[in-house]
Amino acid sequence: MRTFEDFLAQVSAEHKKDISKIHEMLVADGYKAKIEDKATGMFISYSHPKTKRAFLNLFFRKSGLQTRIYAEGHRSYLDFIGKLPPEIEQRIDKAKTCDGCAPTCTKGYKFSIRGKEYFKCRYGCFHIEVNIANKPIILELIKLEKATR
Repeated sequence: MRTFEDFLAQVSAEHKKDISKIHEMLVADGYKAKIEDKATGMFISYSHPKTKRAFLNLFFRKSGLQTRIYAEGHRSYLDFIGKLPPEIEQRIDKAKTCDGCAPTCTKGYKFSIRGKEYFKCRYGCFHIEVNIANKPIILELIKLEKATR
């Protein structure tokens, strides 16, 4: 069985501290971490302690470490979302538009950034690459979302 330390060993040195901080914060609040091997590398899924619903994924792609934040409470921090930097907005713009893929789907996220309206699938909307510029935004999104749950 894989451990968080196994995952962290694959994370570049410049991101280890922040990834450890995220892990410690979530585990301290009772979030469950499920660590698996996938075709593209190791994968961690954090689930909410009460609802058991996915909250955050950390995983590797060819381009490096990625996050996927399930922002079910996004309506509580629309001002923050509306000010996301253009690089993240471009990724959001490329994400699939919500089409209600399954009966249990939460029907995606509706919001606007700089006046442009978005209705995006929950699986790709807040899929953000971990890099120096994005780390503060990722940390803040996690804190904001955690506060809504």
